[in-house]
Amino acid sequence: MMMMMMMMMMMMMMMMMLRMMMVRMMMMMVVLIIFMMTIMMMMMMMMMMMMMMMMVNDDDDDDDDDDDDDDDDR
Repeated sequence: MMMMMMMMMMMMMMMMMLRMMMVRMMMMMVVLIIFMMTIMMMMMMMMMMMMMMMMVNDDDDDDDDDDDDDDDDR
């Protein structure tokens, strides 16, 4: 989905660029670069979220193990 969205946006930007003048073109280039940076940030955030989820799952597993140990103690 993300890749598709990126492709669509890139196509739109290219079309806009073809229609505009040189100065506008430069402006669009700057906007595009900023856009790409934001997408990279989003991807990084997603990766971080995934890592956090993995960590939380691991912790949950450990908690379950602890609970089992408690049961054994009883």
